[in-house]
Amino acid sequence: MNHTNHRPRSLIPTKPSRSPSYFCTFNGQGYHYPRTLLAANAEKYARMAAHRLEATMLNEETLLGERGFARTLFPELRGELFFLLDDGWDVPIVGPDEYYGSCILDTDKFPGFTGEPAERIRKLNMAFKALGWRGIGLWIACQEAPAVLRQQPEGSADGPEPQYWVERLKWMAAAGVEYWKVDWGARASDASYRRMLTELAAKHAPGLLMEHANVCAPFNTPFEPDEARKAKAEGASWLFHDLGEQGRISPDRLDEFCKLVPISDVLRLYDVTGQLAIPTMLDRAAQVLTAFGPDQPERCLLNCEIVPYVGAGLGCCIGIMTHPRKQFSFHPEIVLGGRESGENMLAELPGGRIDAMRLGPLFLDRRMLEIVRTLRWHRIAPPFPVGGHETHLSDAILTDSWDLRSPPAWYRGGLKGVMTQRAPAVICRNVPPASVQPGGCGPDRPYVVASRHPNGALAVATLERVSPDRGAVTPLADIVIGVDDVQAPIGLFGSFERVTIRAAGITSASRIWAQDLAGDTPVDVTAQVTLESGSVAIPGALAGRLCPRFNEFDDSRPGIVLTLDDPKR
Repeated sequence: MNHTNHRPRSLIPTKPSRSPSYFCTFNGQGYHYPRTLLAANAEKYARMAAHRLEATMLNEETLLGERGFARTLFPELRGELFFLLDDGWDVPIVGPDEYYGSCILDTDKFPGFTGEPAERIRKLNMAFKALGWRGIGLWIACQEAPAVLRQQPEGSADGPEPQYWVERLKWMAAAGVEYWKVDWGARASDASYRRMLTELAAKHAPGLLMEHANVCAPFNTPFEPDEARKAKAEGASWLFHDLGEQGRISPDRLDEFCKLVPISDVLRLYDVTGQLAIPTMLDRAAQVLTAFGPDQPERCLLNCEIVPYVGAGLGCCIGIMTHPRKQFSFHPEIVLGGRESGENMLAELPGGRIDAMRLGPLFLDRRMLEIVRTLRWHRIAPPFPVGGHETHLSDAILTDSWDLRSPPAWYRGGLKGVMTQRAPAVICRNVPPASVQPGGCGPDRPYVVASRHPNGALAVATLERVSPDRGAVTPLADIVIGVDDVQAPIGLFGSFERVTIRAAGITSASRIWAQDLAGDTPVDVTAQVTLESGSVAIPGALAGRLCPRFNEFDDSRPGIVLTLDDPKR
């Protein structure tokens, strides 16, 4: 508790979190057209592989140019974010497929970074650090590059360790790289291969964090079992063969995720769509968390990708792929480094291209401050490991759906019509299940997630419901949650009617400070909450007042931190 009668400077620590969250280039790298680079490599770009647009367009100008992502985004938060170069940094413009896994920075796309492979990466890492970022993270194909293997001398063979990866891990150690995002590739589904990478990294690049993932569809079990069998028989993509309850993560898919927990520093819960991201991600997180109980203290953290308030509410890392929409303006010192808008930050999208983060109904690119609020909450309550903690799921399961034709999801794989996804209505870590009652707007209820951090901090988040007829809505609810005490800060995220926290030590004389997690000034809100012996009720309207929209485009949901001060202590 904050034992003072004077207003504290801020309820948020100034020291950056060391949790391994990152800004990932993938969603933006194919939408920014680098004129200088295109002119210098016109002949090669004329022959580029159309199916690898994002990979061939990842380049120095987009990232480090005058208006590049690294120079414009998140100036106040760079110290706690890796800048992750996704698919394409180590492949050429022409014939990229043969080079996936090379780990050799392509100098056509990054002409300012020359030298031997380790030196190129070291210079690149230093360039990002000079702009305030924590450093670079690197997307890694889970395979050895065929073109590189063909260049090895005949008769060369591995000794006790695979020298291909030993060499590359030594490059990372020399370059000071601290994060690998190991994704798809020829060996992506081979857990033993991934284990080998983790073990080699621990030996040859001990400062390197290893993120693994199970490569899967962006939907959980899209078909009923009979439909899935029929799709498989008709030759449909393997991504849609999962057998299980439609809309939930299948038992086999869950098993594949869980195999990776013991060998990962971070487990990414993999791709989701901009429309149904919430239920898809929630069910994956819920099932993985419940698979590892209090007696299984795994070190692995979860990365919940693009839904920041899942990360805030469940103690997960986030993988940011959103960026301000053209001509959007947000709090300039937080998101755009003093510039009043994102004008010319991104070129217009070429014909037929879809920016998945700009699609309704969630419109994630209008919600940049949710990212800010989550990252600043992580300074108070960093993500904590999968194992060694209790997880409670409600019996109630909520169902969301979206018509994939309007607007289209980024990946459909031949799917048409309405897609359904399901997840537990309530997910709680280290706290008893929350009580959730619909508010005054009807019978609907939001998804509710909550967690008690090992340091005592409590987070509660509400998340939207999605349907073709209503779009995305957050039904307001009365939420009641009980904890032993409230010595540490409380974070509340999303929209709600009221959140009531029951705990010993709360009295009618307690003093309550609250602050927008995207701001720096705490406010005494004691008179705006309901205090009783053993409980405090916070109205959702208070969170809304503390977190005003910065302009007409900002659609970020509130995120606040509160502390309680008992003058008798």
